[in-house]
Amino acid sequence: MTEEIILPDVPAPIKPATNSLNEVYSIEAIDAHGETYSCEVNLTDRDGETYDATHIYRASDPYGLSPILKEWVLAHPDFPIANYVEPPAPTAEELRARMPSITPRQLRLTLVRNGFSLASVTTAIAALPEGPVKDEVQIEWEYSTSFDRLSPTLLAIADSLNLRAESVDELWSMAAAA
Repeated sequence: MTEEIILPDVPAPIKPATNSLNEVYSIEAIDAHGETYSCEVNLTDRDGETYDATHIYRASDPYGLSPILKEWVLAHPDFPIANYVEPPAPTAEELRARMPSITPRQLRLTLVRNGFSLASVTTAIAALPEGPVKDEVQIEWEYSTSFDRLSPTLLAIADSLNLRAESVDELWSMAAAA
């Protein structure tokens, strides 16, 4: 008969219930309503690791570091909080880069519906100087499964058709909706 071995109960190490805030480096409002802040802090996590971190703070958030940070902010009313700065409006090029890709079907239908025959595109491509750029444009036009607003092929075709960037933007929006 084997004897049963009983091990004494050894309590597991107790971890703190939450993170602890060691230092606040900066606080910056990140929305126009003053409800959300980006905070650069030094903290010690539940596992005892200490490090610098960015914490997104909302006073109404009852979880994690937010209640601790709220208490800290209330205890330090003179701590400078950077005001929200409206980001600059995107440039026309940035807006174009964000435009969705469109399919060849969408592009071709939009061109035809706006007075550009497919033959005129083929003629414009044929008029490009001989070389790898012309070959690439031809391959892209014939075999692409999608087009991006700022693709070199599209820019070459638009240029060949004497289309201004703003006109291409309008056509692109129509194509994306088609």
